[in-house]
Amino acid sequence: MVSVLSLLLLGCGSDDGGSNNGGAGGSNDGFASCSICVGSTPIGPNESEETCAAFGALFGCESIELQGECPDQGACIVSGCSSAPDCTAELP
Repeated sequence: MVSVLSLLLLGCGSDDGGSNNGGAGGSNDGFASCSICVGSTPIGPNESEETCAAFGALFGCESIELQGECPDQGACIVSGCSSAPDCTAELP
């Protein structure tokens, strides 16, 4: 159980505008790239176009895009959000 939780937490990347220039999005506020996968199964925002859209709407994001597939690069990418996106947030 602990290893699955670790995978879930590691699968989410978010850039809140700090000095981390290595991640996608650079220093763009309101940006997140959520790529939570267990094996080849996407979980959370990157599960489908519908869940990615719901995730973006939850944080008031202007740009919402689902890219790729698990396990390699499946990710729900949002930007221009009115509040800081949290990849682990419970979706409606």
